[in-house]
Amino acid sequence: MVTKRKITQEINRSGASFEKCWSYLSAIKSRKINTDNIVNFQPTLASALFDLSALYRDIAQEKKKLINRKHSYTPSWFSTKMASLSSYQEAINQAIGIGKGIGDGFAWFFYQKNRNYLREHLSQEEIFHGPPGVGGIGELEFAKNVRMLYGYFVLHHGTTNILRLGDISLIDLSSFSVAGIGEIKTSPVMPGKIEISLLLSGPGIKKEKIEEGIAKEEAPRTKKPFMHGFPENAKSRLKRQVKRITDSYNILESTPERNLRFESDSSLEILKRAWRW
Repeated sequence: MVTKRKITQEINRSGASFEKCWSYLSAIKSRKINTDNIVNFQPTLASALFDLSALYRDIAQEKKKLINRKHSYTPSWFSTKMASLSSYQEAINQAIGIGKGIGDGFAWFFYQKNRNYLREHLSQEEIFHGPPGVGGIGELEFAKNVRMLYGYFVLHHGTTNILRLGDISLIDLSSFSVAGIGEIKTSPVMPGKIEISLLLSGPGIKKEKIEEGIAKEEAPRTKKPFMHGFPENAKSRLKRQVKRITDSYNILESTPERNLRFESDSSLEILKRAWRW
């Protein structure tokens, strides 16, 4: 059962994580860039957002059960209980918005040379809550364990409001620009074990870096096709996602628009304090 105490504890726990991420972000803004600031930011934020989204879905499930048994309760009790659960969800969403606002600031740091490309991201529908089930676990574990990939810094989209094309951006640190986009797909292998597949594309990705990275890997690589075992509707959705991503790449080569601004209800004020545009 979801209680007010449980909600308070989870929001307080996420708040502590957000404060830690804010300190990392402030350090980056002050040019105090070190390994801890960069490496620990995304795993900390991703874990807090994952737990909040999971709790939001727990409340949704409890509301659904109550509705199915509505005839068993008095109208006044049912109305009060549903209002309480809705207020819990609103509080969780506010917390998620704050966390993602901080994530926007981190993403902006890496997208400064590709500001115009943010328009392509923002043209897509926002996904506010992380995916449920195995998909969500896969994205969380990837965020917690993968910082660099084939020589590129991995920027995870699930911790932001503004990055909506694909699941990750690959950042070329030598030019400090977006090299490409990646789609993460997760499937269960056996109890307690999942398999994560990654589809990468982008005009800035150097084939030789990928091949060199693959050659150095010790873990065996699956020879199954990327969409092996996917239901047809999932395959069609993935193809549409990939097309949207590849169609957007011509924007990466254009000159950034200096007047570009991005705003969201959850992030604008907090970002104004972090970045002096």
